[in-house]
Amino acid sequence: MDSDAIGPYRLSYQIGVGGMGEVWKARRKGLADTTKYVAIKVLREEFEDIPALREMFLSEARQAMRLNNANIVQVFDVDQTAEGRCYMVMEYIDGLDLARLSKHLREQGQGVPLSVSAYIIGELLKALACIHEFGDGRGPGALVHRDLTPDNVMLSVWGEVKIMDFGVARLSSDTTHELYAPGKLRYMAPEQLSEDGCDPTLDLFALGAILHELLDGRNFRESFEESKLYEMVSDGEVEELREPERVPPVLAELRQELLAVDPSQRIASARAAYAALSQWPGFVDAHFELEGLVRRFAPLFDEIDEIEEIEGSVADMGLSRLSKPDWSSRTSTSLDPAPARAPARPPPPPRPRSARLGLLLVAFVTGLVAAATSALVLRQFSAVPPDRCPDASEPPTAEPSTARTPESSTASTAVSSPSDAGSEDALMCPSPAPSSTLETSELELVED
Repeated sequence: MDSDAIGPYRLSYQIGVGGMGEVWKARRKGLADTTKYVAIKVLREEFEDIPALREMFLSEARQAMRLNNANIVQVFDVDQTAEGRCYMVMEYIDGLDLARLSKHLREQGQGVPLSVSAYIIGELLKALACIHEFGDGRGPGALVHRDLTPDNVMLSVWGEVKIMDFGVARLSSDTTHELYAPGKLRYMAPEQLSEDGCDPTLDLFALGAILHELLDGRNFRESFEESKLYEMVSDGEVEELREPERVPPVLAELRQELLAVDPSQRIASARAAYAALSQWPGFVDAHFELEGLVRRFAPLFDEIDEIEEIEGSVADMGLSRLSKPDWSSRTSTSLDPAPARAPARPPPPPRPRSARLGLLLVAFVTGLVAAATSALVLRQFSAVPPDRCPDASEPPTAEPSTARTPESSTASTAVSSPSDAGSEDALMCPSPAPSSTLETSELELVED
């Protein structure tokens, strides 16, 4: 993509590239600064002028938009740009596909636990039941995915399992002649190589191949030579499990029924396969166990989201965008395992009850003392009205002397009389300044 936007969506980074299209993570801002992340699948530019491929792209969108199921990646909309480039808006899944999860575990000498494997197969069977019972709305016919592989099974950081990519899906009633067999050869049923091979049992065979991988810990038909793979697929050859004794009998039998060479001997439907799977006592809701595995190997996505938020803030301020790392190079390589974290410090031991009560008592007493002290100080300062104190700017009244007239003696006594001002008033009034004392002494000498 030459532009960082398509329609009303701003592209963040490329998730992957397929045979017909590119998939990008994008976001659209709405009212009150709300943001919705989606996945945008764009028809590759070199195929825009090929009517047959353009129609295949639009057909995928039409079929997928009718499938509303929790185990199927949702398609919300399909549109084209002003230049005529087609794109579809899909649900964004934060996580990784089953192929990468299995690869990461094998690199560490581990495998997908049996309970998680059975849970994944059960969720895929729910999705296939919805797909196969879809019909075209105009008559009989089941929708067949025809490309069910670990690469097209998304696992989210919330423990969800979802089928994606309906690029080669086809109604079983469709008799259109095809020049080539769609799908990945390694996971194909024998009848898929023939012209009339379009039955829901194709997807059940592919599901059996996924179950084989989960039980065996290696890729399906991995030991087959590439040059002889077509012939072996045509003959319906399937590898044996390396350690069959470690596989529960119910799961081993289900695998055999799903991988039967003769379609008539294969298990009849996704619902029947789910009923058989539920007979295993270990078949439980391993939602949280799967969630933990996915989060263990998908630490990169949180970092990408943080970068996107920073970029969005920088763009809103009118500044240049941050240089973005080439995330597209990570689509074909494995994500590094999350680095080991230092063990968290243990929480401090709780205080004894007696110690907590002692601290509360000390705090209470301290509060009472502080309140009493404040009240006493406020009372002392508010006891004398401001008009009862002599003004410091005026000279104080001189001490009464025998040479003064009775009027002056009476006036002088009125200021210092205990009947007019109590002892507390006398203490609260400011003392005269030294300069005033000198002036009073001079006046007394003049009078004498």
